[in-house]
Amino acid sequence: MKVGVGTGSGAETLQYIFPPADADDWHHVAMTYNGMSLLLYVDGAFAGTKMVTGVRGDSAQVYFGSKTGDTGF
Repeated sequence: MKVGVGTGSGAETLQYIFPPADADDWHHVAMTYNGMSLLLYVDGAFAGTKMVTGVRGDSAQVYFGSKTGDTGF
């Protein structure tokens, strides 16, 4: 699974790989942004972070999820 913010090639992403035994199960995924970093939580547990810059609060579209192989949202 990959989550991120940004537009086009300028998107900042954070990747999380589910263990094979859990890959087909439902999961609660949350991402927060604290002004400097993306923070990822999976099933309530901290799962990773990434420093990002240039995040704006504008009227851009928000996408959740993507097809396997990043072929669309």
